Amino acid sequence: MSARDGPSAAAGGAASGPGAAPRHTARRRVTARPRLTAQEIQVTDRILTASRHVHATGTTVLTLTGDLDYHTAPQLGRAVEETPLGPDNNVVIDLTDLAYCDSTGLTALITAYKQATGAGARLVLAAPSAELLRVFAIVGLDQLFTYQPTADDAVKALGPHDALSQGPLTT
Repeated sequence: MSARDGPSAAAGGAASGPGAAPRHTARRRVTARPRLTAQEIQVTDRILTASRHVHATGTTVLTLTGDLDYHTAPQLGRAVEETPLGPDNNVVIDLTDLAYCDSTGLTALITAYKQATGAGARLVLAAPSAELLRVFAIVGLDQLFTYQPTADDAVKALGPHDALSQGPLTT
């Protein structure tokens, strides 16, 4: 071996220089498909439960439990559609047990608000989380929604039907 052959020849590699064969070897890179973690699987199994009860004042309380997102928002839509709405039929949406809400969930809440107000009803959100309140503030929904710390406070804020039908008190 001469000095001209260089370190490649000494290491048993292909010689470099004019007329030498290229050193590239075709290697096929095979990547394994990553396994889903439990957290990633859980993301696809979003569940929302919307239960409805009528308070003694006549206000309907819709309680949401779980995740309000692209996959579950239609459940809220159906619950609102099945709820009688009108000047004497207000609604509270209780968010105490809402674990997650994405942009589609926000849209579903806005749609519920529009349906209620379009029918002459008032809608109050109860117990939104600090994270949800932050999102409301960022996107301006704090200017649209009325919310109370608990469902009972929301029902009290709406008052009985008689008070609503009489209008504001004047002195």
